[in-house]
Amino acid sequence: MSSSCLHDCVSWLVNQKVEELVLKVGSSGGFDLPLCVFQCDSLRCLKLDAHISWFVSPSFLSGATNGLGSLHTLSLAHVDFLFNCLCKDLFTGSSFPCLESLTIQSCNGMTHLKISCPNLKVVHVNSMNINRLDISGMRLESLRVSFSFFRCDSESWVSVFAPNLKTFSWLANCITEKCLIHGFPALKTSHINCRCPDDLSVAKIHSAVNLVWASSQVQSLVISRDFLRVSCPSVSFFFFFLENLSVSV
Repeated sequence: MSSSCLHDCVSWLVNQKVEELVLKVGSSGGFDLPLCVFQCDSLRCLKLDAHISWFVSPSFLSGATNGLGSLHTLSLAHVDFLFNCLCKDLFTGSSFPCLESLTIQSCNGMTHLKISCPNLKVVHVNSMNINRLDISGMRLESLRVSFSFFRCDSESWVSVFAPNLKTFSWLANCITEKCLIHGFPALKTSHINCRCPDDLSVAKIHSAVNLVWASSQVQSLVISRDFLRVSCPSVSFFFFFLENLSVSV
């Protein structure tokens, strides 16, 4: 199917008030998503797995032309975001007020990822190669970040505010220069497995400690031996509600 034909098919579906759109494109030439998709107020589930260009405009961020107010589930894989300076404000309440589940995987053009949709319950970030991550959500229950921090320079940082988080996974990421994670008092399970070279700076050791401290009220913890080697000599931890502990290689 040609790109123009696919473009027409997607536009036709939008005109039919489709509620769920799953689009997988194997073409290496890329595909420009029709603008009418972002004005489709009937969409509740949007899953894109393709080399699709997403032009993030100021009008979309303000909600002036945004019809995705009913979207509950959004999954993006291999999407090319244009204009990185605007992308950091993409996943907010003004753009996606009803969003409950967000998955972002292997997308390009985004180094600073900010997520603050008020109704989010599930967030998965995988293979993103970002340098900054800012997540906040009172209703967030499950957070998984994996293979997304590869080269953490002095400007790298992560900030998470999710007081009702129940499941936390931080896997195969480098340790950032700064780590501002508030405690998770409702946490049930936590899995921490980071890349820990021997020459970590003092600031990054503090970041590692903050990662562990955020899970201090967890019931079930899986943590890598390498990460324990870095964080535990620096400070003592108390896990008052811990029932299960597993140390991975």
